[in-house]
Amino acid sequence: MTELEMHCEPCEHNGEVNPAVTWCSDCEEGFCNSCIRVHKVTKLSKHHQLISIVDRIKTDQLKINRTCDEHKKALGYFCSQHDKILCLKCVQLHYSSCDISDLTDASNGAKTSTALLDVETTIHELLKNLELNIEKCNEADEDLKLQKEKVMTEVKIFRQKVNNQLNILQDNLLKELTSCYKKHQLKLNDYKNRFLQQQKSLLHHKEITNTLKTVASDTQTFIGTKEIDVLVRKDVDSIKETIRQYPVYNIYLLYDSKLESLLLTIKGFGVVKVETTTGSQQFIEPKEKQAQELSSPVSNKRSTISLKLRRRINLPAVSNDMMLTSCAVLQNKKLMFADSSNKRLIIHAEGGEFERYVQLEDQPFDITVLNENTVYVTFRRGKNLIVAFDYVNYRFKEIKDITKTGDISFWGISHNSNGDLFILSYPEGIKTITRDGVEKLIRLNIRNIYNLTIENSKMYFTSRDNYTLHCYDTSGKKMWSFKHDKLRCGSNSSLPLATDGQGNIFVCGPLDNVVMCVSADGETHKAILDKTDNLNKPRGIFFDKLSGRLLIANQENGQAALYDIVYGNK
Repeated sequence: MTELEMHCEPCEHNGEVNPAVTWCSDCEEGFCNSCIRVHKVTKLSKHHQLISIVDRIKTDQLKINRTCDEHKKALGYFCSQHDKILCLKCVQLHYSSCDISDLTDASNGAKTSTALLDVETTIHELLKNLELNIEKCNEADEDLKLQKEKVMTEVKIFRQKVNNQLNILQDNLLKELTSCYKKHQLKLNDYKNRFLQQQKSLLHHKEITNTLKTVASDTQTFIGTKEIDVLVRKDVDSIKETIRQYPVYNIYLLYDSKLESLLLTIKGFGVVKVETTTGSQQFIEPKEKQAQELSSPVSNKRSTISLKLRRRINLPAVSNDMMLTSCAVLQNKKLMFADSSNKRLIIHAEGGEFERYVQLEDQPFDITVLNENTVYVTFRRGKNLIVAFDYVNYRFKEIKDITKTGDISFWGISHNSNGDLFILSYPEGIKTITRDGVEKLIRLNIRNIYNLTIENSKMYFTSRDNYTLHCYDTSGKKMWSFKHDKLRCGSNSSLPLATDGQGNIFVCGPLDNVVMCVSADGETHKAILDKTDNLNKPRGIFFDKLSGRLLIANQENGQAALYDIVYGNK
């Protein structure tokens, strides 16, 4: 007999054999159609849990142990003080003084209990955690592929640099060789000419002696011989001296000892290294996340915040891909965007119309509006300078060289009300530069921070490794941090942010196409924009305190939007 062919147990007790169609989970018995009708109306069993025989097989798969592991007795009691299910032996030996209830009474309403709801919620949130981290693994795999391709490109570029340098060295050496050859060739020709001249002189003497022998008298021959002998002796001395001075040249190459040493010691182009960190994947505690989602108003000063679209801005298309990394509302009400890919600043009028480009020598990363005519611009990896640009007269005012040691890159930039500049100097911390040019370093032990903003005596910055917004005071003391799984970005992006002067912080999450508003204490938050608002990898964000407007720019599609912020009471 299979499990699906189970017999009715009450009928078997009466000597009958009838197939069971229903299973009582409380009695753990099968019932036929006739017996189950009685079971349903009996006072003691009318509230029992009844399921089909097919579903009963599913309960077997649950493998729920209803026997005490220690005493091998049936579990029938519950201790609320210790939150433990017990058998009778457990109660007698260890829990006799506790508040014990019957297991049936304790389990009444279990399907609608808070405990089951909590477990379901926890499972749901854990699955979301896993989905998020599986997605992160896929992204990491793509990042790894991009890193490999980047290194391959760097190897080819480095090889080309080596080739180019070797070509230059070879060309210089061959030029030197040619010059050396010509110089010494001229010297050899000089000796050759001297020999030819001496040869000509001797041939002339020979001709005279022949003439003396054939046509001259003895007296003429005697006198002529004496004269020619004197001349020949002079020629002998001249030829000897020329032969003595005659050089023998041997051109050869003496390699630079540094190059020879390099060839002997070098083992390869370089070594492929992998920097491994842990903890970049985030685990959101289910109950913590639930508490966040149920949190109350965004700001202690303003109960509600809403955005009203003022206008959309379309930046002019270019042949190369656009990458906007920052934006700003200038004090003359014009709009500025930093286009890193095309090494330029883009300026639009207040009404959104395109006005002009400002071409730069390097890729801009961030901009901060210092006053009524000046912005400061930072540049991408490896540049130790910032540029002051006069946006009224469209001219460069100043280039500041910043002190750095080692492999340091300057990224995000902001300033305080005194005009002191704050620059993210990764990986060491935040570099401050006073108006008098005095530099100071605030050290931070946080990875992958690229954007910051200053509000009064507080510094806000974001880390893309762990989806975190950090708040520090300007002396470097940590105030609080806020994490959210939507504060994510790709490996070629970052988490830009801005403050509104009322204590609220606006942070972009490029991967999830969201803008979050976080309260001044980091305790509450609210999503104020998402992909339904045409967000597509939001990368630039700027709050204009003069007009109370928020400017948002997408990273790649050349679209931006200007919003009025509306504050209200709840």
